[in-house]
Amino acid sequence: MLFVRTGFCKVTTMAEDSSSLTIWIAGRYDAIPIESFFLAKAQTKFEYEALTDGTAYRLNKRHFLEYITHNPTVFSELATEFSAHQEDMLRYIAGVNQSTIRDKLLHTLHSLASRFSASDDCNLIEIGLPLTHKDIAEMIGAARESVTLELRQLKRDRLISYSRTEFIIHTAKIAKSTQIPA
Repeated sequence: MLFVRTGFCKVTTMAEDSSSLTIWIAGRYDAIPIESFFLAKAQTKFEYEALTDGTAYRLNKRHFLEYITHNPTVFSELATEFSAHQEDMLRYIAGVNQSTIRDKLLHTLHSLASRFSASDDCNLIEIGLPLTHKDIAEMIGAARESVTLELRQLKRDRLISYSRTEFIIHTAKIAKSTQIPA
């Protein structure tokens, strides 16, 4: 079992058309593979791939489970983290189930910004991880070309700003044009 120390790891699965579908991004202190954390079987149906350079802590699962059993505070903190992970996954599912690529993008970028932003500014949120148009396309199940066109339109509409190394989400503007809270 690993806990991400620095960097980011993407979790993918195979879509029906045999393409890769990114379903989650693991960041600092996230456990991977999370789906086998409390399960007896260590088999996973997902692929884990480095999104950036990084480091991880390797823990013996049995020793770690013994440790948290005897330390209720640690167990409580872990339960809180798993609840946050579940909320992230539900936000992701809500985002990719939107009907248009534009709405899928807005929801997914907003969700990533909420999770990975270090900013305290509630109107502009910088996503603190490097994403390519291909990465985003894999996250929402769309063609990279369609994502690129829609991202350009969102930039022209001043709902987002982006460069090769960052995305900035204008949350107040997005909230006016969608159902996403600012």
